[in-house]
Amino acid sequence: GHDGFKSTPMLKIGLTDIERQVHLLMITIFMDDSFLNGLHRTLGRERFAHSCGVATIARDLAPAWGVAHDKAHYAGWLHDYARNLPESELLALAGKFAYPVDLLEQRYPILLHGAVGAFLVQESGLSNDREILTAIRRHVTGECGMTSLDQLIFVADMIEPGRCYEGVDRLRDLAATDPKQALINALQMKIAYLEQSGASVHPRTTAALRDKLLPDSRKVAPSGES
Repeated sequence: GHDGFKSTPMLKIGLTDIERQVHLLMITIFMDDSFLNGLHRTLGRERFAHSCGVATIARDLAPAWGVAHDKAHYAGWLHDYARNLPESELLALAGKFAYPVDLLEQRYPILLHGAVGAFLVQESGLSNDREILTAIRRHVTGECGMTSLDQLIFVADMIEPGRCYEGVDRLRDLAATDPKQALINALQMKIAYLEQSGASVHPRTTAALRDKLLPDSRKVAPSGES
């Protein structure tokens, strides 16, 4: 599938079934406010657990990445807000929000779930924070000029506890010690996975990798930062 590592069933591998059930039970026990209840209804049980994992990892790594805890945590919870929508609805909503769908997104509408999710999060009143909305939009493919929050959510999505694939433990170690190299490795792994599966790599992903490989002196300020 074109969705990269996101095609892996959430929390069905990497954790034993008992660990998975305990993890979900603990989430349910503490799920006592309207935000989490609403998110659970939108995402479904397993993607809710995945989002919990991303939010927790992002919050824990936030200091090392120079990101505010609260923004990292909230963006992690909301990053997959539109992930469960049918492809036809993703395309329809992209049209509604006047999002410029490119040829690859037309072919693989699942790529739109970041952009559409950001629009829906804003429309629903869950967040008007530009940095959070940008991180939601950019987490699917990456993009040239990613902010620190963008980068953190992109990597956290690939290393949360439900992920189990070759190289994930090394990526987790890098995420805690070398954020720049962690993002480079994450982008390289995503590109390699897509190429090996016969899917097209979005130009935004290759642009993001080129951007990170450039010497800092040759870069302009990220477009999402001010």
